[in-house]
Amino acid sequence: MEKIANIILVRYLVEIVLMLLFIAFTDNQEFTEFLKMSGIFMFTSWLVFFTILFSVKYVNKNHRKIIYRRMSKSALLGGIGGIIIAQILANIIIEILNVTLHNIGYTIQSSLVNDTSQMESISIILFTCIIGPFFEEVLFRDIILNLLKILGNKSAIIISAILFAIYHGNIEQGIYAVLIGIILGYVATEFSLYWAVIFHVFNNSMAEVMSRINSTELKTVAFLLFAIICFGAIIIYWKKREKIFAFIKEEIQWKKCLVSKRFVFVAVTLIIFALF
Repeated sequence: MEKIANIILVRYLVEIVLMLLFIAFTDNQEFTEFLKMSGIFMFTSWLVFFTILFSVKYVNKNHRKIIYRRMSKSALLGGIGGIIIAQILANIIIEILNVTLHNIGYTIQSSLVNDTSQMESISIILFTCIIGPFFEEVLFRDIILNLLKILGNKSAIIISAILFAIYHGNIEQGIYAVLIGIILGYVATEFSLYWAVIFHVFNNSMAEVMSRINSTELKTVAFLLFAIICFGAIIIYWKKREKIFAFIKEEIQWKKCLVSKRFVFVAVTLIIFALF
């Protein structure tokens, strides 16, 4: 667990140091904002992070051959439907939280809306829809998930999804991320990292496209298509209910996570930053 905490710390430190360097050596405020909004800064920080991680051989790749399941049509439909259902559930949870917390004067930041409205350049769209998902999957569904597998597959999937949510830095994105993270973790465990990347790209691209559709007719067609996909996915889940219930009943090894003080410190610190 300490190794995971160190990896997350390195990821954040790289981002902080690069940001300070950009600010220190760039006098032009507009240019600094361009680097951030174009995706160049995030792309650079990911490259530096992985260069450090693999150059010091902190992560030892396990070359043991893993036999994954073949992605069938039903599994593909179930995965796509699961992502859409997760988006719907996340929206419902966020609305409930907003209504509940509004009574005590607290509102969840609508960061997803703000971020999407600023994504005008081709580079940031490419980063959000393709490059970013690839980097995130390598970190969370390859490196971190595999390190957590000593706790069992379910514990690895759930805990890596929670870390993925915390990484996003705010409550709203975190709710989306934890639900999507569970699906992607299961896909990576059963069908390989390759398919997890594809599903992640689909998720981000779907959100990007839907945010840019202004036509009521097109939105109606899209929602009808999503409804059909979700209905098909629910039928598949019902047929696989015994396996799903067995997965749900499997115990999560929380205590083994709490043994590492460094891991707890990093997780709690990032949660506090996300809340405030």
